[in-house]
Amino acid sequence: MPGRGAGPGGMPPQWLDRLHQMSPQDQERFMNNNQRFRNLPPERQTEIRERLRRWNNMTPQQQEELRRRQRVLASMTPEERRRLSEEIIPKLQQMEPARRQAIMRRVRALEGMSEEERAARLKDETFLQGLSAEEKAMLLDVVRFRIGAGAPPEPPQDNPPME
Repeated sequence: MPGRGAGPGGMPPQWLDRLHQMSPQDQERFMNNNQRFRNLPPERQTEIRERLRRWNNMTPQQQEELRRRQRVLASMTPEERRRLSEEIIPKLQQMEPARRQAIMRRVRALEGMSEEERAARLKDETFLQGLSAEEKAMLLDVVRFRIGAGAPPEPPQDNPPME
């Protein structure tokens, strides 16, 4: 959770690093033997266990993408995190699904490109064809916050990041 210096439920980041590297059985053993975890309210313990269950069910590629997003979020300023969570993500979520998908298809097409390649592609009218001015602006915001070096990603809404 940005600005708290800890992950879900106030968990220290080093816990999460260790837990992510453990088997589910070792994760449970760690939590059962850790006094700080046992002192958390039962709802927090359940939340942490659920997040670990989702983590354990991710593919290695999904786990790496989440780690990348966490690194990017950690590099953001509080103002950038606020803008992302209060402006960009809500606007994106309110868009018609087909329009949001059109933007996200372009975002995915830009992944793996160098900054120069992305910049050139974002100026290419053929690449932007079919997007309104507002959608082009949203594309630039999403790209800036999702892909760029040191730029924040779009956090998953159904699976909050485990920081």
